[in-house]
Amino acid sequence: MSKKDFFDFNDGKDIVDTMMFLNEPFYLFLDFDGTLCLHGDKEGTARNIAAIKNWQKAGNKFGIVTGRSLEDAKEGLEECGLEPDFCVIANGGEFFKSGNLHFTLPLLPEVVQEIEWTLQQLVSNDEASLKYHKGPHGEITQIDLLARDYEMLMFYHEIFESLFGGHVKMYPEGDLIFRTEFMKEHNLNAFMSIVSGTAGKENGLALLSELYTIPFDNIFVAGDGINDCGLLQNFASFAIGNRYDVINAAMAAIDSVSEMIEYLLMELERVRMGFLESSARTWAN
Repeated sequence: MSKKDFFDFNDGKDIVDTMMFLNEPFYLFLDFDGTLCLHGDKEGTARNIAAIKNWQKAGNKFGIVTGRSLEDAKEGLEECGLEPDFCVIANGGEFFKSGNLHFTLPLLPEVVQEIEWTLQQLVSNDEASLKYHKGPHGEITQIDLLARDYEMLMFYHEIFESLFGGHVKMYPEGDLIFRTEFMKEHNLNAFMSIVSGTAGKENGLALLSELYTIPFDNIFVAGDGINDCGLLQNFASFAIGNRYDVINAAMAAIDSVSEMIEYLLMELERVRMGFLESSARTWAN
């Protein structure tokens, strides 16, 4: 789909609908690692940060949609000097408006227990490790399974798929943008995030938008990884990077967040001006 399709109003919208659309702020939700923060590319990250601040200065809203935990997300945002209006973290397992109530879609306790028991039977501690993401009341919203290599990771994926089916969503990653110090120390080179079957970035954002009456037509999203595909399929979306499965899930592909924001701000202004001119001609006639 070409870029212009984002702003094609010949789809049954009447003038009132279009006025409401243009008078609302627009909402940009970004994946963090590899999309907003480009590890190893400080200049590219700096351009993205500056563009996000311009987006907010224009009266629009910014949120992150990430697989990070709350603590890791806060640390990354503080390093970038950004203050998001909304956060969807733990791959949709937790979501909130800044300064407001914290909502969660936790894993079932029996699923967590089965994951732990199965892993204990299969591997030794130096071959795989579990990292838990917990909500405000101690509920487990995401489990990261850290493994020695991608082949081993897919072995666990197949087992958990047969055990849990639709009760969980799993996002295996072998081509890592970065590794934590713990992963480096224990030679763990792949990981898989496991969340509730009711979670996922797309569901977390959909519920967030319903809670705070955010118009779906005013939401744009961008991501670069396998855990972004559901998100990209359900909203007006941009794929960042060159992964085929991610590009295939999105409405458009673009090189960077900064380029995307520049384009969006320019097009939204063009649409506003075009609508005002059209309205003026209508009333003059």
